[in-house]
Amino acid sequence: MTYKVKDLIKLAEELGYVLDRTKGDHRQYLKNGKVVTISGKLSKDVPRGTANSIIKSLRE
Repeated sequence: MTYKVKDLIKLAEELGYVLDRTKGDHRQYLKNGKVVTISGKLSKDVPRGTANSIIKSLRE
């Protein structure tokens, strides 16, 4: 399955992460002291390995 940056952001927000800070295209989401970075323009496809890594970090 192909994920876009906006799909990963939506997933992060559904799991309770909140946007902590942004620098350029890098967005850092925070939940209980844990930071997950999602980078890229909203409409860009995220490579499969990168998307899987971000999803794994969000669910830990």
